[in-house]
Amino acid sequence: MYIFLKDLQIHFYFIPLKHKNAMKLRIIYRIFWGLFFCINITLSAQNTSHNLSYLTNRFITFSKNFPQEKVYLHFDNTEYYLGETMWFKAYVVQANRNSLSELSKILYVELLNAEGNILDTRKLKIEDGQCNGEFDLQNYNYGGYYEVRAYTRYMLNFGSDNYFSRVFAVCDNPKTDGDYKSVITERPYSTRIPKIRKEYNQKEKLSVTFYPEGGNLVKRITSMVAFKATGSKGENATVSGEIYNENNELITEFSTAHNGMGAFSFMPDSGKYTAKVTYLNKNYTFSLPEIKPKGFAMSINNYIKDKVNICIQKSENQSSDTLGINIACRGFLYAFEKVVWNNDNTVYLTYPKNIFPSGVSQITLFNANGEVLSERMIFINHHSEMQMQVTQEKPTYQPFENINLSFSLTDKNNQPISTSFSVAVRDASLSPNNFYVNNILSDLLLSSDLRGYIEEPNYYFESDDKKHLQALDLLMLTQGWSRYIWKEMTNETPRTMSQPMEKGLYVEGTVKSLFRNKPKPNVSVLMFLTNDTTSQHGNTLTDEDGKFNFSITDFYGRQNLTIQTKENNKRKENNIVLDRMFSLPLKIYDYCEEKIPTNNITIGDTLTDSISEKSIQSDIVNEDSLIKERSLSEKIQLLNEVTIKGNKKWKREGEGLRDASIVYNVEKYADNLIDSDKNLSNNILEFIQQQNPYFSYDIIDNNHYLQGRYKNKNVIFCLDNNSLFAGISSINNKPMCTYDELSTLIIDQIETISINEQEGTSFLYSNSKIDSLTGSEVVVFIYTNQEFKSRNNVTGIRNTHFQGYSPVKEFFNIPPNTSTPNEYDHRRTLYWNPNAKTDANGNAVITFSNNSSCKTININAETVTKNGIIGTLNK
Repeated sequence: MYIFLKDLQIHFYFIPLKHKNAMKLRIIYRIFWGLFFCINITLSAQNTSHNLSYLTNRFITFSKNFPQEKVYLHFDNTEYYLGETMWFKAYVVQANRNSLSELSKILYVELLNAEGNILDTRKLKIEDGQCNGEFDLQNYNYGGYYEVRAYTRYMLNFGSDNYFSRVFAVCDNPKTDGDYKSVITERPYSTRIPKIRKEYNQKEKLSVTFYPEGGNLVKRITSMVAFKATGSKGENATVSGEIYNENNELITEFSTAHNGMGAFSFMPDSGKYTAKVTYLNKNYTFSLPEIKPKGFAMSINNYIKDKVNICIQKSENQSSDTLGINIACRGFLYAFEKVVWNNDNTVYLTYPKNIFPSGVSQITLFNANGEVLSERMIFINHHSEMQMQVTQEKPTYQPFENINLSFSLTDKNNQPISTSFSVAVRDASLSPNNFYVNNILSDLLLSSDLRGYIEEPNYYFESDDKKHLQALDLLMLTQGWSRYIWKEMTNETPRTMSQPMEKGLYVEGTVKSLFRNKPKPNVSVLMFLTNDTTSQHGNTLTDEDGKFNFSITDFYGRQNLTIQTKENNKRKENNIVLDRMFSLPLKIYDYCEEKIPTNNITIGDTLTDSISEKSIQSDIVNEDSLIKERSLSEKIQLLNEVTIKGNKKWKREGEGLRDASIVYNVEKYADNLIDSDKNLSNNILEFIQQQNPYFSYDIIDNNHYLQGRYKNKNVIFCLDNNSLFAGISSINNKPMCTYDELSTLIIDQIETISINEQEGTSFLYSNSKIDSLTGSEVVVFIYTNQEFKSRNNVTGIRNTHFQGYSPVKEFFNIPPNTSTPNEYDHRRTLYWNPNAKTDANGNAVITFSNNSSCKTININAETVTKNGIIGTLNK
């Protein structure tokens, strides 16, 4: 037989042992087999080494081929009031260097309410990694905790947590001008809407989770174990406790050190270990993670100023195969080393910190098979951020006085930086600074690379003393998850991206057969994009997967889109599915995100002096009702966009939008169903019932009359502001309309549906009058599409709309020396500029007018440069 070992060829000949020189042959055999096994062992080690290097190269290749993006939004204020405008500046960076991204060119920013409905969306054009926009908050009649989230489509390829999110308190509009009291009137239970966002659900009054350093507890190896303790609402819990073995012997004690986190060390043996914990004078028992009979443990010392020490241990019964260790930051590899074991089963490694950038680094121990054996996060801060300074001419100001501010931006070597930055100047007495809010430095370097919500992220940047370093290390141990998954990055299977890296506006989609719904290649596709003044058109053929795309010239707003398919020069009925369905999961609010200190909280008609949090409502509302509401909400499909009340300029839908509890964009819903490759039901009553479980209806009197119910109240249907009674006001004292009038409508004809249930609201319609709602009636407004075109395929045609870039408004900064000041000017944001610029010397000067009451100001500026230098200022 032949065995080829690289360039070495060994020939084995089998010779009968009856030969007269059999003894000599046995000796020769032994020599050859000994040589063979020695070579085999050597080559096995070489193969192991090769595999470790190969896996590391796979990691590097993935990082190069699939660079990741991050988004950070800077806002003009820290909380908002109904009726105000929320202004923001977006910075889109390439994650590995935090440099302004040149990858994606479209950013999606969404405004959501606490119930989980998307209230508004901005589709913004990214230029040089930056863009800006706003949300108008005057269209909503209830405050609460609103979420703003932002992402590029390309970011969705890398996990459901890979996006920017921030929650704001949206307070009631002041009853008198300038009387800002942070009052939040949450939606009363009687006018509740379906809740899609799940709430934090922890059945136990205390939860304690244990996190062994590196991932595992291994028998007879001393390990550090971090823990995180939370109360029933998810709040940080201060606890103390003791660790016992299965013989009930005390092993060690522990207690929380910072924000519910703490740590202890011990050497586990076989068996189970139990933690007995004391919290609020009550005792609880928790089990520690399972003890592994063999394996590896990794401990890190990151407290030394200029170096990182790593200790890797293995159990005695664990094989001594050579391992690999990678150290990466934001998916970019900075160190790789082979771990070769010595006689005491312990390996010590030391790395200088200056080879790693500032931020969260990921240390991964792995074997030649690509299995992660241990993993740990560390944080390194070189304090290399930009130095942003501002000079005021005076500490206090008079009403309507000119305010002049001089900015200076330099790097760590005191060299000037010429760049753009966003700046907000606020009335200090009207715009509180929330202590736990992220800034661009803490977000890009810390929060965006860890799991979940980080409370008080700025705390970890205050100092490098022992107290802060220990708290930071606890954070790495308990929330040290990375968006950069090592196993995924080293996988040999080619990575496919489900979402594109958008470089501009494109109309993209797939043509499928009408009945079998299979992609159809070589179909002629014609595209027409029009509005009142311009048009774009084109034609192409579908590829082998039935896909087509058209590059669109940039435009702002929404235009009519018509897609037509032809086969053999004849229009052919097909399913035309547009590639625009992408979404994010709804996150569960953290306890701290709904724990913003306020003066007064109003829930329904009850006024309290308290801290605003979810628990208040649960004390007022019947628990059985809440359980029922949750069960109903689980059956609800999320609309892409709904509106909660609209105070718009008068138009046909004005009656329905005024004081509406909820407004459904039916046109968008229908498009989404088609683009999701789902069947579109044409029954408008079924649509309402599907979207809102509080609505039901009955058809009575030989299928002639329709009786609607909403939360056990009678429903009055109004079609295009015309009350539908058909001359009969009621049957058995219940409002009726003819079933035929609504059943003949198909969903293609409907533009919006709104539901109004506010007691005492008056309505006036073109052919009938209802003085006011009595509290036992609900009005459902149905508005048809006045320029009706079927969205379904009619002989190979799909009619829909295409959203271009969202128009961007400009903040009106009151110029200095205003001639006729408004004595009731109580602007909270005095100045907002998303694109202030420094000159070649790193200097910039801004000038604006004060309001009628401000004496002292807050100044907040943020930026990141093209080469990744981060700057933040809060004064």
